[in-house]
Amino acid sequence: MEPDDRFRPALLEALARWELGLSDVQAGAMVRHYTMMVETNRSTNLTRITDPVDAAVKHHADSLSLLLWEQRERPAIRTVLDIGTGAGRTRRWKVKKTAISFG
Repeated sequence: MEPDDRFRPALLEALARWELGLSDVQAGAMVRHYTMMVETNRSTNLTRITDPVDAAVKHHADSLSLLLWEQRERPAIRTVLDIGTGAGRTRRWKVKKTAISFG
C-alpha cells in the first residue's frame, strides 16, 4: 500500500470536519511534502510522526487549522511569523494560498 492511499483520505477527512477543502493540486502538493518529509527524516530528525494517517492529521491538517481561524475571525492582522514550527509548516500554508503572509 502506497502512503498516498492512507495519507490523502485521512487529510481530506480531517479538513472536511472543519469545512476546509483542498483542490486535487493542493492535496497532491501535501502528499509530495509528506513524502519528502519522510525521506528527509531518514537522515535528519524532523519528527517522530511518520505514519501516513498520523502525519496527515497531526502535521498537515493541524498546521492548516490556522486557516479555520482566519475564515471565522477575518483578523485585521495579515502577517504571521513562523518560528521553529518543525518540518515545513509554512510550506503547507503556502500550498493552501491563504491571504495571510508569512515572514
